Amino acid sequence: MNQWKKLYVVGAGCFGKVYYAVMIDPFSSCADVVAVKCADVSRSSSLQQVSTTLKGSPHVVQFFGSDNNIQTYNLYLEYASAGSLHDLIVHSKRGILSITEKQVGYFAYQLLKGIQDIHNTGWVHCDIMF
Repeated sequence: MNQWKKLYVVGAGCFGKVYYAVMIDPFSSCADVVAVKCADVSRSSSLQQVSTTLKGSPHVVQFFGSDNNIQTYNLYLEYASAGSLHDLIVHSKRGILSITEKQVGYFAYQLLKGIQDIHNTGWVHCDIMF
């Protein structure tokens, strides 16, 4: 597994925190970026199972791997750099970005398809906020 450096927290949920992380590679000029979901090992069994169950879903961020040390289970995920649908809507209202109702509908549809993929495997997502 590659060596990653956690730079800052991008979110937190029921199982732990999610960090923005970059790969430590002194021989590369470009930085690979991931989101690392970190959970206490004692609370990570369902997180470990769901990562393999949902691998390959086109509506769920992709899993790149995992590792654990004595205290922490680390799940390496695709980093969604554009932020959340909420962020897009707020930026649009502030005039920072222009997003149409049709685009909001498309993104909401994609989110609901992801939730459906999760539910179809028998899992329930704990961190959905409206």
